[in-house]
Amino acid sequence: HGVLTERLLEKAGTVIAIEKDRDLIPVLGERFEKELEEGNKKLSILYHRADEISKIDDLTQISNRRHFFELLTQKIQTQRETGGSFYLVIFDIDHFKLFNDQHGHKAGDFILKSVAQLFQDVKRDPGDLAYRYGGEEFCLVFPDLSAEEALLKLEEFRLKVSHHQFVYEGEKLQ
Repeated sequence: HGVLTERLLEKAGTVIAIEKDRDLIPVLGERFEKELEEGNKKLSILYHRADEISKIDDLTQISNRRHFFELLTQKIQTQRETGGSFYLVIFDIDHFKLFNDQHGHKAGDFILKSVAQLFQDVKRDPGDLAYRYGGEEFCLVFPDLSAEEALLKLEEFRLKVSHHQFVYEGEKLQ
């Protein structure tokens, strides 16, 4: 009853072998199942992480358009079911194309990242969300507020942006 080993695959310097022995088959099966389960857990974690990453704008590190549409659909459904409210604000950065033409795209990227960060600094409620819709367009979502409260938050954000000193590579940008 000796152990017979057959070489099945050699890849990247690793030899995978099957040992044929009546006593070893259950042990190998259990080990394989355990390794498969661990591999599936790792794969699931990677899948969820990839899904999270796919919802984030690379430049601004806030949610992107794809995530915005997912959330908007959920908010509308929740509002219909519960009667709750949310305020959606869509805005762009005035004269952004001209700014990019005058200062370059790297300076424009700096402004986009800065505006996104300013919203993160102003928001107080975890439900307040910002999305980069595209280019210089952003969406803000304020859940469960009165119209007056939403306008106050929006005005606070507008003032924060308008009074902020944007300095890029030692130059004050307007």
